[in-house]
Amino acid sequence: MPALTPQDIQVVRWGPPGPAGAGITASEKTAFDSRIAAIEGRVLSGAGSPEGAVVGDTGDLYGNTTGITGQTLWQKAGTSGTDGWSPIDGAVRAGIESHALATPNAATIQAFGMSAWTLAGTATNNDHFSGPAVAFATSGVLNNDAGPNGPAEFRRDWGVDATFRVITGSDLTNARIWVALADGDPSPNNAPGTINLAGFRYEAGVLAGNWGCRGADGAAGSEADSGVAVAASAAYRLRLLLSGSAVRFYVNDTLVVQRTTNLPTSSAYLRPWVRVRNIGTAGVRSVEFAHFNAWHT
Repeated sequence: MPALTPQDIQVVRWGPPGPAGAGITASEKTAFDSRIAAIEGRVLSGAGSPEGAVVGDTGDLYGNTTGITGQTLWQKAGTSGTDGWSPIDGAVRAGIESHALATPNAATIQAFGMSAWTLAGTATNNDHFSGPAVAFATSGVLNNDAGPNGPAEFRRDWGVDATFRVITGSDLTNARIWVALADGDPSPNNAPGTINLAGFRYEAGVLAGNWGCRGADGAAGSEADSGVAVAASAAYRLRLLLSGSAVRFYVNDTLVVQRTTNLPTSSAYLRPWVRVRNIGTAGVRSVEFAHFNAWHT
């Protein structure tokens, strides 16, 4: 098998070896192991690289010899340690996938690899040319919240890599939006510190209308300016990369902030949250949810 180049990307899903199509065969698995072994030392064992903590080191990169049904290995060759756990920037990893997707032509959310989501506010289908979406609207009552949240099934010490795709509402005045992983609902507060949280916040008139990147450790919190302005009726890919010593914040695939203080407690069970609240004056505010994708060990 040829050695992988820094441009190679492999995404493989497999089950127990067998001839009936349940997954790759034993010989195919052996061949794949030998192929990715070509980059094992270069990507996993470089100085300061944390990726080795999330893969097996006994014989193959999965930590087993037979396979796990539904397990996904995804990797990209690159420079070791350039971006911690990130598959976009050089990590090799085997782990667990979780996905939540707006149901096409419906006002519901489908969950895969995780428990069901809870919906707050008025939900309506709002599919776009770019894909399905569910719009969530508050009532006209002041300080009313709307949006979906997932189950408390993610932890920082699991090396969670989570991406939300959301679309802002048409009216951002007197609106607060949270897109976060947290062990409590962040929407009632503009600066929650007594919950464990890593997330993005928009609030009219704050940080010049940019996405804020906030961390909270259950006792205190702090926030950094992403430098990315929030526009009305705009789609955003908001990514949180949690590791043992840092949380990285990405907007539309660009790293904007790295935090090393006020990180969520490593063993806290975090939920994905997307919330909009009408603040300041009464009125309907909205946010749309397209999908949530997460990988962890």
